[in-house]
Amino acid sequence: MDETILNINVKKWTESIQFLKSQEIKQQLDPAEWTAVDELSNLWNKDFDRDDVKATAAELVADLKRCENQHPNNLDIKKYSKQLTAVVREMLMKDRPTYEAFKLKLQTIYRRRRPTPPPPKPQPTPPPTPQPDPTIVKRQADNFIEAFIFLNDFDIVMQLSNEEAEAITNLYVILRDNPVLTSQVKDEANKSIADLKRYENLHPANLQIKTNSKAVTAAMRSAIANAPTYQLFRESVRQPLVHFIQEWAKEYERRQNNPIEITKVELADIAAGHYYVDFGQQLYTGVHYLTPRVTLTTHLSATASFHVEIIAPDRTLIAAYDSDVRLNGSDTYFLDGYGSENGSFMRAVGQYTLRISHNGKQLSTTTFSVELSPAQQRALDALDEEFRDIVNRSASTPTPPPPPRRKSHFWQRTKWFLIIAFFLLIAWRVGPTLWDLIFPDTKCYSIAESTILRSEPSAEANAVETFPYGYLYERKGRERGGWQKVEIVKTGYIASRLLINKEDYKLFNSIFGGNDDVACSARRAIMSVGARIALLNYYKNNHMRGFNLASGKTINDMMRVIQGQNVWLFIEIEQGSYYPNFYLDEDQGIFAAILFNPEFDKRKVIVFTRSADSSDYALRYEHEAPAKVGIKSVTSSSSVVDVEYGDKKTSTTKTTKKKKKRRRR
Repeated sequence: MDETILNINVKKWTESIQFLKSQEIKQQLDPAEWTAVDELSNLWNKDFDRDDVKATAAELVADLKRCENQHPNNLDIKKYSKQLTAVVREMLMKDRPTYEAFKLKLQTIYRRRRPTPPPPKPQPTPPPTPQPDPTIVKRQADNFIEAFIFLNDFDIVMQLSNEEAEAITNLYVILRDNPVLTSQVKDEANKSIADLKRYENLHPANLQIKTNSKAVTAAMRSAIANAPTYQLFRESVRQPLVHFIQEWAKEYERRQNNPIEITKVELADIAAGHYYVDFGQQLYTGVHYLTPRVTLTTHLSATASFHVEIIAPDRTLIAAYDSDVRLNGSDTYFLDGYGSENGSFMRAVGQYTLRISHNGKQLSTTTFSVELSPAQQRALDALDEEFRDIVNRSASTPTPPPPPRRKSHFWQRTKWFLIIAFFLLIAWRVGPTLWDLIFPDTKCYSIAESTILRSEPSAEANAVETFPYGYLYERKGRERGGWQKVEIVKTGYIASRLLINKEDYKLFNSIFGGNDDVACSARRAIMSVGARIALLNYYKNNHMRGFNLASGKTINDMMRVIQGQNVWLFIEIEQGSYYPNFYLDEDQGIFAAILFNPEFDKRKVIVFTRSADSSDYALRYEHEAPAKVGIKSVTSSSSVVDVEYGDKKTSTTKTTKKKKKRRRR
């Protein structure tokens, strides 16, 4: 062994050990990193073959290499860590003669021999295992479940490193597959905990990841303290985690089959970087470039091609193009616009439709309106005013007096008057019925928020197209087995129970304070078709109505419309309330809503229920409701209906019960 090389390596060894084991640097090292440095500093004093110095040194060097890039604020740590690993490879991992020469040199410097092992100390009798507190273990289990579910959210998983995701999965596998706590189970759990601790500070943009990672490690560290605590903790988390993993697997499969979902579409009129109409505002005729902005939920990080179609109010396709977008997870993206720089696109007023699809699958259908601009409306109003002036001037021209009526006998005039009155009375009573029989009203609407037009009168038939709420259909022929043939651009079949006439359509809209407001958020809160039909029938059976904000041209007109005891409204949520004014549980067959009378400031709750084998809701209970609260929950049995109210998340609740009366024999 060359003496010069040996002296250089001894010097580097001494410098590295002294620096890395100094009190100041020790506080900055990771626990695994400090353990590796400490064991390497004493490894030269062992037997090469008996203590397997070469393999031990390789493991400790691997630990140092894994941690050397964790100190961006102190590069000297990385420098001396690399220097130490280089000396270890050269002196301790090469062969026995090199190791013995290096060991002899260090013994000469430190002037000490290999210490004899101290005699074994008598092992004290271990204390009895403490029994865990069920309340504390239950709280730790709840914290673990909540944090585990958060860290396995698909959007959060995209932000985790592979080591973090693997460590979280390993903790679940340990709890699932090991009913008894052993030393091997404890070592595996500690390794996963150490991996999570090592990466918990790498998410400055989302501190909730660090918080929930700490919650998982703290709960798991408490669980493996002793066997009784581990068993109680495992029983508390096993069933909820198994259920969550099953639902997670279903959602993962759905996302694999549907890699891209559009949750929001916004439109704007943009040309050459100038926003003529910003996103979310009303569009006017003469659009420059109709530009969509979409909010996507996806795990893809690649370029995706979207196919965009624009359909005119007369259901004709006026534009179709493809837009390539570079995706990087769930975010908001801009699609390419379509139109012309001179602002000549979409010059007709009406309801347009925008469809977006990907790989032949339709992702979204957005209906938006295009109106006249304020300048165009003022010009049209001026033209109407000029036309009315012409009509008024022509009407002001005096007309010649009518010729004198011939005198007739009083009875002659009375007889004809009675005959005409008789026929008018008959026509008034019988005419509408005959008119409906001869000329039935074929126009109808769908009460559902989204209606599927099928090719055949069957729920298994192919879906021709899907139409949103507010579309006008025309009946074709008679009903066939619960299905009605209709025509709307295309011909197909719709379930008969979904179709309502124009009067019922207006009545249903008035419940939510609108007329043809197809984007009403209060109505969209109640998505169940059965619940909507029950609410409409309740209004019809009780001769109730809502009110229409657009029914009066002045404030006085509107106030006259809403007055009356039979005017009741549905408001989705009260101002300042935490709970909404409705409750819907399709699995239990319960629907409840709070209605409001604006004139007398009254509120009442109505509860509908249905049996498991029926889709129709029946009125079960109605009662006066307290003010400024929403419905927290509703439960129903054969004899009791329990309605629980609440206003804020931390407030107390009020409960109303109705018991079924028993008849005395």
